Amino acid sequence: MSLLVGGQILASSSGSSRPEFYQPINTSGATVQAGQLAAKDGAGTGIILAIATALATEAIGFAESDIGAGGSGVVRTDGTLDLADWTAATGAAALVPGSTYWLDAVTTGRMSTAAPAAAPGVIAQAVGKALSASTFSIEIQSPVVLA
Repeated sequence: MSLLVGGQILASSSGSSRPEFYQPINTSGATVQAGQLAAKDGAGTGIILAIATALATEAIGFAESDIGAGGSGVVRTDGTLDLADWTAATGAAALVPGSTYWLDAVTTGRMSTAAPAAAPGVIAQAVGKALSASTFSIEIQSPVVLA
């Protein structure tokens, strides 16, 4: 089942009201790499890289594959994502199985096994859990402002 809203393809194969993926335009000016976390751009019609330094850049999903600047690609908002190499998203090739991951407050598009430290404007946003070294369960939570 697919639904077209505002030029973006929203889809849900699970039957839930929350789409599992959508296909936005990358307006960041750089490639969003497979596994990196995306945020809505200022206009709300494209994506940029997410970072936990403000609510405006909260994570909405994971790039399923590389999305070149100005191109479109799949951003997964639910379900699982399997990647052989998670370096672009974590700084390491493998995930830590069983660990909960949080949107990073230092590097755009990244996630970490440690929640960010409290600072003005910083948000804590859990984004999911590693099922194995290569499989991630996407469970994006609402962000909480830390300070």
